[in-house]
Formats: sequence, structure tokens, C-alpha cells
Amino acid sequence: MPNAFAAHNVRAGAPGDCDPATPCPGESATRTETWSRIDIMGQISVRAARNADIPLVLSLVNRAGGGLPLEMWKQTGPPDSSPWDVGAELMMYEHADIYMGNTWIAENGEGGQGAVVLYSLPRPKRQDDTHEALFMKPLIQLEAEAADTTHVSYLCTVEGARSSGLGSALLRFSESFRGRRGMSIIVGGENARARALYERFGYQELTNRPLLGPDGTMTGDRWILMLKSSWPNPLAVGGSPEGVEMAMIDRSALEQLKQALGDDPADLIDLIETFLGEAPEILAEMDKAAAAGDLVVIRRKAHSLKSNARDLGATALAGLCAWLEGDLRDGRDPGDLALRVNALRAEWSRIETTLKQEIVDIGAGS
Repeated sequence: MPNAFAAHNVRAGAPGDCDPATPCPGESATRTETWSRIDIMGQISVRAARNADIPLVLSLVNRAGGGLPLEMWKQTGPPDSSPWDVGAELMMYEHADIYMGNTWIAENGEGGQGAVVLYSLPRPKRQDDTHEALFMKPLIQLEAEAADTTHVSYLCTVEGARSSGLGSALLRFSESFRGRRGMSIIVGGENARARALYERFGYQELTNRPLLGPDGTMTGDRWILMLKSSWPNPLAVGGSPEGVEMAMIDRSALEQLKQALGDDPADLIDLIETFLGEAPEILAEMDKAAAAGDLVVIRRKAHSLKSNARDLGATALAGLCAWLEGDLRDGRDPGDLALRVNALRAEWSRIETTLKQEIVDIGAGS
């Protein structure tokens, strides 16, 4: 769905009838797939959305969509319900385009916040969706054009956080969930600032559709679908997608792990050394499983590698593992298994030397 980053900025705590301190209707107690906190760009961190973020997220979603989300919630909700309540309930529905489990929050040390919703296309159609607003049809058509991509949706920041790097941090983070065909994003044609940002990250216009107002009439603007194609065989290009600067190791994660170990550098070194020994063995087992077409083993090993990589701050490797594990868990076609495992191995080759240097640095500082 649409993105209006840098053109629409909102205030935190916009109106909403969902009390951040209490669960909203249908809210799940836990989130199945999350990184607790990832420092990926200076003082900016990205975390999974929480209950208390619901009013903020709904505000960002509505402004990023130019007010169309609120209109849709009005049209599709019960007659006596608040549209904000409708939006809050949608955040608990796993097939909704604003599902809580697909929503991520970026924060900096100065109170700035931003959000993004990520989901794979095509999205399953809601069984109870009998009403489709006319103004949504161009967006649905564009999403159909972006099948097999991971869609970056509702990217926006709170008021005062423009040009603070939050949007760029969220775009970098989104790359961890890259789809088989790449990444996609939809933006209003008149939003030159946002389009320039996405172009800097390698997105290119694919096609467009008319931007309709809430009453279904033409506005004169157009929705533009931008795609960033999936990178070639990572063994041939060194792993990282062009134009994306991913930190190989998140040192704040290592510091948090060290604190969890009682600030004992020797224990942290032991964990890194264990990972250095186990990761190549896991990748070798995944190679054999890929050759045999054993999806169960590949999923299990991807989960194990993801967990270890995440704990040690290898966020890009963890993201690739999560992507593969998610495809297998949700029944999506993973494509060429050997290529998927090669992508993991290429990322591992990027971080192995870095982890070895971390051991030297930790030892020198102890």
C-alpha cells in the first residue's frame, strides 16, 4: 500500500480509542518472529511493534496513505464503531496490510520515531472482505504487478523527525526480508522527495495507476509502483545488494550479550568461537539438505543459524535465514534451494573475518 515518507509527518499519540496500556481486542500475547532491538545506523534502532505503539502506528499509516486508510476503516467498519477501533482490530489480523506482526518501529535517541509495515505479495485475501472501496482498486492492481516481492508499506516518521535517517534505517532493515523477485513500494507521483529517497536505494518505476480520492473520483495524481529487483547470485557479487549499506556486525548486540553474561569477556569470546565453529557445519548440512530437497532440515537449520546470528549481531545473516525459514514455514515456494543456501554462505563469508577480529578486540580490551 502507499508510502508518503518525508511528505506526510505526524505527531506521536494521534487520536485513537485503543488504550496503549491495555491489550486491544484480539491482540495476541506474543510475536512469533522478532528481533528485540537492532542498532543499524548510529543511534537508530529498529524493533517489533508493541501494544503501546498502536495509536502511533495507526496515525502513521493514515498519514502515509494520505487519509485513505481512515476513510477505508470508516467504510468497512460497523456503523456505530470508531474507525480507529477498526484499524486497531485490523492490526491483530494476520492477513491485514497493517498486521502488528509485520510492523516495525525505528527510534533514535532524540525521541524521533518512524514505522514501516512489511509483507509478502500477493497477500491472502480476507475471507470476510466483501466490501472493496473503489479508491483501493488501483493500489490492489499495483500490488498484483509486484507479486513475489516483499512490499514496503506505510513508511513514515513522526513530526520533527524528517531527515533524521529513520526512513533510511527502515529501508535498510527491510532488505533483510527481500522477496524472491526483490522489493516493492508504492508512492504518490507528486511526492518527489520520497521518490528521490527510494531511487537512492535502487528502486525504479515499473508502472502506475490513477490516484483516486475517497469518493472514487480522479485527483490528477498517480500511484507509482517502484521495484528493486532481487540481486544476482550473491557469490558472484559479494553478497550485499547494490546501494544498501548493511552493518556486518551490530556491536550493540554484542554489548547486550556481554551484559547478559555478567560482563565476562571470556564468556562472550567462547560464544563467538562456538558460532565460528558451528556455522560452517550448519551450512554444510544445509547444502546436503538442499541437494536432497529436504525442506524440514533446511528450515530447522535456518532457524538455528538465524538465532545464533541474531544474538551475535549478524543482522543481515539473521534476516536471510528468517526469510528462508518463513517461506518454508508458510508454504511458499522457496525457489532454488541451492541458491538460497549460497546466499547464506556469501553473507557468512562477509562476517566470519569480522567476528574473528571481534575476538581479538574483546581480548585486548578485557
